[in-house]
Parts: sequence; structure tokens; C-alpha cells
Amino acid sequence: MTQQITVGDITVSADMDQSIGQYCRLELLNLKTDDTIIQQLYDSIQFAFDTLGYRRVEWRCNALNTKSRHTAIRLGFQYEGTWLKAAVSKGRSRDNSWYSIVDDEWPQIKEELQRWLNPENFDMNGQQLTKLNASQINPRHTKIIDVN
Repeated sequence: MTQQITVGDITVSADMDQSIGQYCRLELLNLKTDDTIIQQLYDSIQFAFDTLGYRRVEWRCNALNTKSRHTAIRLGFQYEGTWLKAAVSKGRSRDNSWYSIVDDEWPQIKEELQRWLNPENFDMNGQQLTKLNASQINPRHTKIIDVN
């Protein structure tokens, strides 16, 4: 049985034959602040690991979507590879980039996300006082490098 969640076209599945999907594209969320987006993603990741007991959370995005790729890395996801010609979208061949966080990496990444999301990390205008550093917290950050 596979226990994973995929962010991009969010797929929550206890096994690959039974999945619930929904879109969670950052450009379509229409949210006002970066911390709101990070909070919602954090809540989803925390639910997958801490409530469902899943072993990994995957982030899949169009390899041409630089914003999504950088967001994945910023949140502590690690690049795993690119599937060439994974799909056809709008009449064009689409490559998918894949990132992940696995359960034994989650405690350190969770701590960093909680630190960054703490209300004390934001000034009166809602601006962050410190940067989110989850990409450097992940134990794999020096092992796999996204060359795209």
C-alpha cells in the first residue's frame, strides 16, 4: 500500500487505485499573502504526515513553471527528477518535475515552517521578519540538486 500525497494536482491516496484529487495551483489560489499560501500548504503537509501517517509528500509541477519549482524548494521539498513528455497540455508536450519530503525529514522541516509561520515573525504590516529556510533544513539538501 502506497501512503503518499502529491501537491500540484493534489492526490491523497492510501493506495494508487483509490485517490481523491483536487487542483491546488499557486497561480489559481487568488490569495493575498505569501504566508496564507504557505500556511495552507503547511496544513496539508502536516495532515498527511501527522494525521494520516503517510510516508512521503510529493510535489509535481510543470517543469516550465519556475515559480512552482522554487516554492517547492523553499518549503523544503527536494528535487527528485523530471519526467520527460509526461503529458500533453494545451497541445504541447509537458515535462513534469518531481520533488518530495519523506517522513523522517518532516520533523526538521515542520519546525522550520512553524518558526516562519509564527505571528512573531511578521511585522505590523504582515511582512516577514526572517526568511523561510526549509530548503536548507532538509537533510537531503546537499545530496540532490535541481539543475533546471
